[in-house]
Amino acid sequence: MDRQISFGIECGDALRIECDVLVLKHAQALYGVDATVISALEAAGISVRPMLPKPGEFRLMPTAGAVAARAVLFVGVSELRQFDYAAIREFGARAVTSLTDVPLTKKVALTIHGPNYGLDESESFRAELAGLLDSIQSGNYSASLESIVVVERDAGRADRLKRILQSALPAGAVTVPASGAVGQTVPVQTRTFLESVGAGSLQKPHVFVAMPFAKEFDDRFHYGIQRVAESAGFLCERADLTSFTGDVITWVRERIASASFVLGDLTTANPNVYLEVGYAWGLNIPTILLVSDVQDLRFDTRGQRCLVYNGSIQSIEKLLTAELKALTAKIDHAEPKTVSALKSLSLSELQTVVQQQEDLLGPLNKNNPKGLGNDGNQTLLTFDMGQEPPMNKAVLRLTVGGHAVPLDGHELICIGSCFVSNQLIELAAYRPR
Repeated sequence: MDRQISFGIECGDALRIECDVLVLKHAQALYGVDATVISALEAAGISVRPMLPKPGEFRLMPTAGAVAARAVLFVGVSELRQFDYAAIREFGARAVTSLTDVPLTKKVALTIHGPNYGLDESESFRAELAGLLDSIQSGNYSASLESIVVVERDAGRADRLKRILQSALPAGAVTVPASGAVGQTVPVQTRTFLESVGAGSLQKPHVFVAMPFAKEFDDRFHYGIQRVAESAGFLCERADLTSFTGDVITWVRERIASASFVLGDLTTANPNVYLEVGYAWGLNIPTILLVSDVQDLRFDTRGQRCLVYNGSIQSIEKLLTAELKALTAKIDHAEPKTVSALKSLSLSELQTVVQQQEDLLGPLNKNNPKGLGNDGNQTLLTFDMGQEPPMNKAVLRLTVGGHAVPLDGHELICIGSCFVSNQLIELAAYRPR
């Protein structure tokens, strides 16, 4: 007899959620809920840190009552900078498949990943949900599994996630064969809704939002900015530079460099916001500036066009809707569709290009005349993107101090790290204007 596995959102504390297994990621460092749960386990005398999994591994640990969950599953993933939408989808799948042989696993809980370090909230949740459903569609789940819940402490976010879940899975459950056999368990409309998330997410146009990470800005971001941007077809990303350093700051640079435009809220004159806007200006990324009160503007932005919203979310929504219409029309006019693929070139594609070139030319190091910087001008290689001439050649160059140096007659596609001759090198990719 067929049975159902339900999906839901619960607003609450992950440490207090009653479930059989609480699933957490381990991104090779401790962040957020992961760190809090580990502290609770260690306070109860459970040794955790020496047992934490490497990428591709997992570790199931009993909690002995240190948290409400009967056990905690740590899923090893890549470093946070690499934990993108595709990795989140994979994590969702592994969260379920890792428990296939664990008996009496009726209720599984996990948290959302992505928004707290910059990824689009809606796309992150869709990617995680897609991964959970991937495992069920493939038949790799515990025979005792009855429900999967995403626990979220913030009530506003929990409500937003509930709406996304309702859109993706209207019934709130999937019907599975009692025997555990593989079948078409996930509704076709759900698979269609989630088909493009994950690996395809980084190819979608996105806006990077530079604004303070403070409670007073949350509603402005989610309801005044994010909703408008997503309605216009953009993912909406932002990062809290006060909470993260190192690899995530590099991720911020990459996402600014690849953004369709950057939106900066200059209210309170937050220095990190000015830093992000300035970086976008240096890369000639289109920007939209917002401010609640013109008195917050500093001397170097008072001559710039700025949308003043006087603390009103409705004003943000109205002003930004009009601005996006004008900006997207300008972008579409300036950038023909025949070369749009270049704009969305991903770092994984860059790595593939480098590997292909090394297969053809040999190691691209200082011993190769066509190798790393041997033109005296930081250029690694020029490669064909398969587009119509004369826009068919892209250039890969070394960065200087982690920054992309302007290249005459070219615009930046993306910036990031690739392995060149087994050495991790930070590179920038350009295309002709």
